[in-house]
Order: sequence, then structure tokens, then C-alpha cells
Amino acid sequence: MSENIQFSIQSLISTRKFMHDFMSNYSYEQLTKIPEGFSNSMLWNFGHAVVVQQLLTYGLSGNEVHLEKSIIHLFKKGATGKEVVSEDEFNSLKIKSLELTKRLSSDYNEISKTPYSPFMTGLNIELNSVDDAIEFNNVHEALHFGVMLSISKLV
Repeated sequence: MSENIQFSIQSLISTRKFMHDFMSNYSYEQLTKIPEGFSNSMLWNFGHAVVVQQLLTYGLSGNEVHLEKSIIHLFKKGATGKEVVSEDEFNSLKIKSLELTKRLSSDYNEISKTPYSPFMTGLNIELNSVDDAIEFNNVHEALHFGVMLSISKLV
């Protein structure tokens, strides 16, 4: 594993922990509130970041995604953000979100050897490898954390 990828994975681990801890300052009701002018909640942005990380790194490299299909459906690109997520589902996802970043670190050597399906992101950035996916994912998580920060001022 290159130093650059080690740094990117460590950045992901740190960012995800920061998002996890940030949400501890809010009630479930606040996390699920969709303020006027927004199309989703803090909870949805968090769940979306977790799901997309799995789909970009594991899914597009043909490896097993470590989330339930029901969770993927709730938070994948194109989900409205208005779907109901139970408090238990949210708490489970919060715990799993930290485990998944550490798992990526331990699985990296294995998943980086499998063929990657090229993917064009919504920002018109083409991903051609797991390395690309890991680096882009950090941008994606930061973008959604920024949305969470904006929403937090309104709930």
C-alpha cells in the first residue's frame, strides 16, 4: 500500500469518526429533520456517505459490499432522503460506519487486485481503480459533511 493510499484511508477513518462524534450532539429527531430548502437530513447525508464508500470501493471492484441491501436502498444515489430510517437502523449504521473504514484498510491489498469497473461520478471525475475511489470518496464525504453542518444550523 502506497503512502498516499495509507494517508487517504487514515483521512477517511478520521473524517468518519468526526462525523460519528458530531452526530452525538443531536437527537434522532434533529438528525432526521429535513429543513426547508433541503432535500434530505443529516442522517441521510451520513448514511449516503457510508453507502457510497462501500459501493465505490467494494462494489465497483467486484467485491462483497458489507452493508445490508435495505440500507443501501435507503441511502444510495437517487434515494429521496425522505425514506424512514428507524432509530435502531441508524444506531447500527453509526457503529458499522467506523468498522467499515478500518475494514477497508485491512482489505485494501485484496480488493486492489481485483478488476475495477470504471465509473463516472456526478462531479464528472472518472474512477478507474480502487485507489481513485478511495481518494474521491474523501471528497464525497467532505461534501456531505458540509451539508450536515449546514443543516445542523437549522434544526
